[in-house]
Amino acid sequence: MEVHALYVVVAGLGLSVVSSLLLKKIEMPVIIGYIFTGLIIAALFHIQDFESLSEIADFGIVFLMFMIGLEFNFDKLKTMKQEVLLFGGLQVVVTSALYLLFGYFVMGSSWGFSLVVAMGFSLSSTAIVLTFFEESKQLNTPVGKIVVGILIFQDIAAIPMLLILMLMGGGSNHFLGLVIKTIVSAVIILTLLLLPGKLAATRILSLAAESRLPEIFMGTILLIVFGAASLSHFFGFSMSLGAFVAGMAISKSRYRIRVQEEFAQLKNIFLGLFFVTVGMQIHLGFLFENLFAVIFLLVFAMFLKTAFLFGILRIFRDSKSSLKAALSLAQIGEFALVVFLSASKHKLLTLQKHEGILAFLRDHDIIHVGADDIQQFLVLMIIFSMLITPFILKYLDAIVDFFTDKFNKNKA
Repeated sequence: MEVHALYVVVAGLGLSVVSSLLLKKIEMPVIIGYIFTGLIIAALFHIQDFESLSEIADFGIVFLMFMIGLEFNFDKLKTMKQEVLLFGGLQVVVTSALYLLFGYFVMGSSWGFSLVVAMGFSLSSTAIVLTFFEESKQLNTPVGKIVVGILIFQDIAAIPMLLILMLMGGGSNHFLGLVIKTIVSAVIILTLLLLPGKLAATRILSLAAESRLPEIFMGTILLIVFGAASLSHFFGFSMSLGAFVAGMAISKSRYRIRVQEEFAQLKNIFLGLFFVTVGMQIHLGFLFENLFAVIFLLVFAMFLKTAFLFGILRIFRDSKSSLKAALSLAQIGEFALVVFLSASKHKLLTLQKHEGILAFLRDHDIIHVGADDIQQFLVLMIIFSMLITPFILKYLDAIVDFFTDKFNKNKA
């Protein structure tokens, strides 16, 4: 019997509302409710193909990046060159390199597989982390600037990562052409969005405001966001990057506050939908079979990422700020799902070699992963990291105070 889409929507809305109300009452992050809603919906209605829904849900991150762009105009971004270029560049390159070495020599996987996982694991969650810093009014704090700067660089770094996967998958004949095309495309996007885009967006917002019709003003905002996202996507970049630049382009407009007020709820709805689609990717049978291995390897991966990032930031910042930023970005981000999906299409998610810790887990019957299950195992690690992150962020100050106080006592 075919299930009508209306039943799925009603069930999804019902579960989302009830779980969010319950979690809010006990002061728990509502993101958890959205992820579990997706899990239950997929299990109840046996939904296997949700690619179209996932593409719509991605607008949650697009809208979020647009809102962040409104907070960071170009003058402010110029003052964040160290956070974006230095901290962001070091975080992505050093974290990926260390994960690569760790994956090959300790975990016992092949160089190719280790590189794919290293690139994916180096990315953090824009959707969760920026939402937290935005809602807690910490975007403009020293730690907030570090976090935003690194996340912006990660969004940019996703492009060369996908190019590397294409090269590894056998696209070397066209690799030089792809690099040149990417650079030219980046110049075109920035040229179009920065000056003409800024003038056009400000003018059209002014006309929409003069109409005194709220729906026209909202439609104009959507046109600006979708237009910038489409332009970025057309040239091969992420939609969220285009939306971020569009947000910065109108960040000095006198309509900035109104745009933020009008757009906030729509952004939250689409972000909720994004987390529902994340939950829909959980396969319960596989999860129960590999639960211990998923949690064990995830804790290991997040500990390493925190240590790597803390070590990088500690060179330039005090220990408290460094640890706070490192813990905030310890999770595996949603774009890692795209990295692993692309790697799977290029047939790069194959272990080939099975030694080290992976061999130990397999020989002791702790991990049960076949050739076709590797992507699902990595997806589960991403989802669990997303589930853990809201708790880390909620108690971030307490965790940082505990470790810094303990370190200071031991030092004394």
